[in-house]
Amino acid sequence: MTPRSRIQYGDLIVVALIWAGILSFVPNVPGLGPDGPYVGPFEPPYINITPLIDLAPPVTNISLAGTLGENNWYTSAVTVTLTAVDSFSGVDKTNFYYVRETDTGLVIWSEYNAPFKINNDGKWKVVYRSVDKAGNIEASKTKSVWIDKTAPDGSIIIEANAQYTSDRTVDLALSASDAVSGVSMMRFNTDNGTWSAWDAFSATKSYDISGGDGSRSVYVQFKDKAGVVSQGRFDSIILDTLPPTVSFAVENGSKVKSSTFTANWTGEDPGSGVDHYETRIDGGGWINTGSSPTSTFSELGDGKHTVEVKAVDKVGRSEVYALRITVNRSPLGGPGYMEELLLIIVIAAVAVGAVLYWLSKRPKKPPTPSRLNVKVEPAEIIADGKSSSTITVELLDKKGKQADAQSEVQITLSATSGRLPSPVVRIPRGRNSGTAVLVSSTEFGTLSISAEAAGLEGGTARMTFKEKPRFCMGCGTRMSVKDTVCQKCGASPSHFGGLETKTCHCGTVLPFTASFCSECGAKQQPAKAAPTGAA
Repeated sequence: MTPRSRIQYGDLIVVALIWAGILSFVPNVPGLGPDGPYVGPFEPPYINITPLIDLAPPVTNISLAGTLGENNWYTSAVTVTLTAVDSFSGVDKTNFYYVRETDTGLVIWSEYNAPFKINNDGKWKVVYRSVDKAGNIEASKTKSVWIDKTAPDGSIIIEANAQYTSDRTVDLALSASDAVSGVSMMRFNTDNGTWSAWDAFSATKSYDISGGDGSRSVYVQFKDKAGVVSQGRFDSIILDTLPPTVSFAVENGSKVKSSTFTANWTGEDPGSGVDHYETRIDGGGWINTGSSPTSTFSELGDGKHTVEVKAVDKVGRSEVYALRITVNRSPLGGPGYMEELLLIIVIAAVAVGAVLYWLSKRPKKPPTPSRLNVKVEPAEIIADGKSSSTITVELLDKKGKQADAQSEVQITLSATSGRLPSPVVRIPRGRNSGTAVLVSSTEFGTLSISAEAAGLEGGTARMTFKEKPRFCMGCGTRMSVKDTVCQKCGASPSHFGGLETKTCHCGTVLPFTASFCSECGAKQQPAKAAPTGAA
């Protein structure tokens, strides 16, 4: 073989090595091996043999896209994007798999071609790696992906399911669960009022109820560690902080002509209601009459006696009311009883005749007012801050009959709730009544109205502020007057706008887009497009 042939075969080897990426060709550099230049009649090409070696694996980065909640939890599906780089031979492929963090079984690697999405709740781990074209395999990397899209749920019980309470501070029993991230926080309000600050979740809590006597609802919301908030849950209890009242059928100081006296009365308790009555006379032992508003006392001697009635409501609050009577059984008894009786009858007849004659001749004196009587109409109004009732104050004499004012009477009104635009009522001379207006508040419950005037016995009346029925126009759910959005679907009255309207069968004018009546809750016909050119 000639040197020329050797060079040709060497050229073929070099070309093959260059094609395989093992050698690089560099012109004008002598040398083809450890012995220096070739010796022969022909000059060989100048070749530099440089090794091309890739020992570094590629590097893969991961990015996550979704709604990030609290404590590194996502509250939506998460899109995973893998990006690999290799600055020498280049990335050949990227492989990955994802499983729950608790899974320990066999896994199957998948080749990554495009971003993928993890939809289900739970604690996931994404394992990934890349391989370059030189065959270098990157060490596996792991990224945790925690997803919790599901709100927690729970319940609330007030005072161990008691129906009534006399204390504003109540004990709450709470139960909540969240199968993914776990329950972490809770907050409260009364009657859909302002929410309290978030507190750490606890199975029990002492809570102060706001508002007046009557039915009160305590709402609770739970939040899990991902920051997802539950719907409001509630329980109700009747708050009763006032004792019952009693009104006797006869006036205080009445005279009785018998040794037996039957006391009759009426009782009222707007909170929990009257549970039972107890009675006694002249400081004796109490006798339980149950729910019966009557009691009979016998063998009473002549003179003054005091009948007492204790009214006890269903939460244990009580109040004692007293009635004073005078017993006088003797119409001039003793020897000659019948003669004396006849004489008394004659004298009485003459006296009566004289009195009647005298009364017929003298001008009749008008009755003198001695006390005030308060009436409210209507006795129940909506607690919306604008509904009103008319308060009528009457002047009554000692017999309970209306009596005209002898001079102008100035009466001062007060109420335990609501607003009196004009708390002073003036009854001019010759009139026996006057009126004022009471505007409701936004608090529900029973209130007391009092009237006072100089020289007259005051009067009181009771009325109730009640909640007006109100329904969501989106889903028909019952809403409190204080709700700005529906607790079920989240819609607010402002969602149903536009100029078009329709009328419910109850007469309420509604936005054209309303699905339910806001006044009666009736389902409406589905909204249809307005005719073309309609105003």
